[in-house]
Amino acid sequence: MQTTFNTSIGPALEFLYGKRANVRLGFGCASLMRLPSRRRRQALLGEVFEQGIRHFDVARMYGLGAAEGELGRFVKGRREELAIATKFGIAPNGKVGRLAPLQAPARALLARFPALRARVKRNDSALHTPRHYDAASACASLEVSLRELGTDYVDVLFVHDPGAVALPDMDELVGALEGLREAGRIRAWGVSGEAGPALLLSTGWPQCVPQLRNDIFSFGSPQTSGKVPPIYFGVFAAALGRIRGRLLADE
Repeated sequence: MQTTFNTSIGPALEFLYGKRANVRLGFGCASLMRLPSRRRRQALLGEVFEQGIRHFDVARMYGLGAAEGELGRFVKGRREELAIATKFGIAPNGKVGRLAPLQAPARALLARFPALRARVKRNDSALHTPRHYDAASACASLEVSLRELGTDYVDVLFVHDPGAVALPDMDELVGALEGLREAGRIRAWGVSGEAGPALLLSTGWPQCVPQLRNDIFSFGSPQTSGKVPPIYFGVFAAALGRIRGRLLADE
């Protein structure tokens, strides 16, 4: 249910690629909870919606477990107008999750002290529990996500960044995911992560939706084995600083 986004970004992409751009954009919620107040977070989601974006991507881990609930507040009354993707496999550590309401001022503090921020980032494995990608964990995580999002289904459920972890029997996991799809709890499932591991994992499952990292400056379409075209994430995230710097430097 993504929508073509024909505002100011269209000419920019046309300039970069030398052809008319027909681009569908989604909004990733990984950094949503960095905003210090609910009012600002809801205002941002509202602006995204007003600009024509209808695909929202979140995960059980985002915002130390708080991002799904924040998106859920915005979704209320708009569910049939939106597509929601979430992920399972990485969950916030229980103790850290209880600190989620304090993360906005904590993030502001870290932004002021880069050395401290780098130290925290090196030890970010302490923020989440060991990864679990088995069938039971997928079903349990989805139930939490549905409750937080305030909906009875999600459009896509992704296996979240499984590249560095030994996976369980894929036949069992895919069987569970297909069962959730047939029950109407999800409309599709896929794998989200770095292109190599994600594509390798999706091989043999033509219904799998690959969500792959890419960016606007080195954009290349990886070869996929399935019938479903990839969704790309991080397309502007890393590039935005370079784009902003170039624009500010040009009178």
